[in-house]
Amino acid sequence: MVTVRALLGLILLGYFGLALGYALATPRWNNPDEPAHFNYIREIAESGRLPVIGSGDWDAELLERLKTARFPDDAAIREIRYEAHQPPLYYLLAAPLYHLSGAFGLSAQILALKGLSVLLGALVVVATFVAAHLIFSDRPAIAVLAAATAAFIPMHTAISAAINNDSLANALAAVTVAALAFGLRRGFDDRATVALGMLLGALLLTKLTVYLYVPLAVGALLWAERQRLHAHKPVSPMTVWRRPLLALAVAAAVAAWWFVRNALTYGWTDPLAAMRHDEIVVGQPRWERFDMAAGDYLLRVLFRSFWGQFGWMGVVLDERLYLLYLVVTLLGLGGLLLLLYERIRPSPGPGHAASSALSARGEPGQRLAVGLLVAATMLAIGQVLAYNSRFIQPQGRYLFPALAPISLLLSLGWWRLAHLTAQRRQDPSTGHRLLFALGAGLGALDLVCLLVFVAPAFR
Repeated sequence: MVTVRALLGLILLGYFGLALGYALATPRWNNPDEPAHFNYIREIAESGRLPVIGSGDWDAELLERLKTARFPDDAAIREIRYEAHQPPLYYLLAAPLYHLSGAFGLSAQILALKGLSVLLGALVVVATFVAAHLIFSDRPAIAVLAAATAAFIPMHTAISAAINNDSLANALAAVTVAALAFGLRRGFDDRATVALGMLLGALLLTKLTVYLYVPLAVGALLWAERQRLHAHKPVSPMTVWRRPLLALAVAAAVAAWWFVRNALTYGWTDPLAAMRHDEIVVGQPRWERFDMAAGDYLLRVLFRSFWGQFGWMGVVLDERLYLLYLVVTLLGLGGLLLLLYERIRPSPGPGHAASSALSARGEPGQRLAVGLLVAATMLAIGQVLAYNSRFIQPQGRYLFPALAPISLLLSLGWWRLAHLTAQRRQDPSTGHRLLFALGAGLGALDLVCLLVFVAPAFR
């Protein structure tokens, strides 16, 4: 019998093969913002200093010209530096690779840096599996399917084979989800709280899109402390807040220097360097008005580019594939709605017993963990919509900070429908076969995207 770990190993093997394929099939600089990320790494490696974003770092006309030409090998990209405002952790990790591979030429440097992203993408897959196993410990099929989903969403595989700080941000976000799931199911002690604080500090030093996990972590710690102290006499609010404040203090010790540096560089009103960035990137497309047509465009492109819209959003899939991904997504959401309905209006019978078995172990912690997944997903969607209120940037990869929660929730919905089908057929193995076919199908579709759409587009 194939074990859960063996299935995870097969998923990782498939992921590595596909990610390597995307890395080789996509020419240099043909991933979103790749030249700007590369120049950030180069600045640190060659000068030993963090870059400062300024006028001249953004040239909309040059960028459009190079994107249209698919970045020829002799493209001059040194002046593309508009990512210089980003937090530095990814670039600090990548700079030694830039140095070590430099003796072998630019192509080797690019491949080495893409390889770092591939490894970080694998960490997303493993952390998603661990989080699912902790939350749904009695349903290993959910953990396997969640890992397969994170591994085989084509856009995630492609972004994980590119030079960008998304790879580290997504990895740290997934690890944070796993850490919070662990604490909610088994409790936080001081050592775990300090470790969580260090993880939050790393998030703060990586990318603004993952800052959403800071309030979620504080909420999880507060809930855990309330549960731990529930059996005791009434305690002061400071007692309940001790571990949340400890985690925040550790995070501040790790990351505060970055915000002080930004304040000294860009002004005390701009510790995130976001205002300076917005001043520099003039010419980015903005909505003239937001009406029904604009909303339709936003949601349609956001959905498509979540699953697969490659390069600088210029390589699209066949409409039938997007329709298939829409059906798969709606099935997952339908399964979640069914579980919610069964939770709100329980009814006796084997169907309800099976679905409520998800909460059989440590029910309060599991319920809050699922709530955490929903909250992370909604916050990620909210910040993408907020960003698109200023700029026209409906890129699905901006949802990937919540890739682990999204993969878990979709897999939970698919599991419920597969289990329902197995019940109706009175064959328990039917559900497992359906879930295995879905996971394998996602991997096969990822391969189709690579071989049929991405590779030919760049030949």
